[in-house]
Amino acid sequence: AAGLRGDLVSGGPKRGPSLAIESDALFVRTTSQAASGPSGLLLAAAADVRRLRLGLEGSLDLALSGGESLRPAVELGLRHDGGDAETGFGLEIGGGSGFTDAARGLTAQITVRGLVAHQAVGFRDWGVSGWLRFDPRPSSQLGPSVSLTPSWGAPSTGGVEALFGRDTLSGLALTGSAPQVGRLDAEAGYGVAVLGGRATGTPYLAVGRSQASRELRVGCRLELPHREGLELKLQGTRHLRSTAGTPEHGVMLRLAMR
Repeated sequence: AAGLRGDLVSGGPKRGPSLAIESDALFVRTTSQAASGPSGLLLAAAADVRRLRLGLEGSLDLALSGGESLRPAVELGLRHDGGDAETGFGLEIGGGSGFTDAARGLTAQITVRGLVAHQAVGFRDWGVSGWLRFDPRPSSQLGPSVSLTPSWGAPSTGGVEALFGRDTLSGLALTGSAPQVGRLDAEAGYGVAVLGGRATGTPYLAVGRSQASRELRVGCRLELPHREGLELKLQGTRHLRSTAGTPEHGVMLRLAMR
């Protein structure tokens, strides 16, 4: 196996277009000699497996006249499996755009993906996702913040990640049976200084709704900026499925280091 990952064109922030590539090739040959034993005779055999993958991602940073910035992006993923195991071809195309208005504390992004794998006849997979965030002090964890995240179709974790993450295309085709549903998540929080200003505590309220379920999350995040990205999170949840009348409750405590 051999692969390549890097920037073909590196425009940098607000410096023009950027183009990144990720590609690899895999070849496997398995052989066995003839063997006989109490269970019978095993004939000599040989099998070859080939896999080629290519991903391209391009973006362009644009500065608008009012001080805002726009970042359109396009994405292409190709995969071909051949040999004596699973065979087929996968293609993913996508695009989107990000918008930033630092003066008003607004950031937004929308992403559209379409995934085609001709291994399964008539297989199609698509997804649209985005988010809108208001934070008047984006350089600080203090103060209010509100985010809204709608999505439709397949999860945003598909696309190029699905093409590169799966060992065979057969597993990729199975995702086509998943229902294409919409979901809306919203979260509001307020960061305050705690522990004498050495940390930031952010109590928050989040709600999520889809055709299958409704979810309410109440919690508090404690971040210690002087401890190299240490985050403590306490969260309570209330989850109600549309098909069941009894809600589920839970409490989660998480400690993360980044």
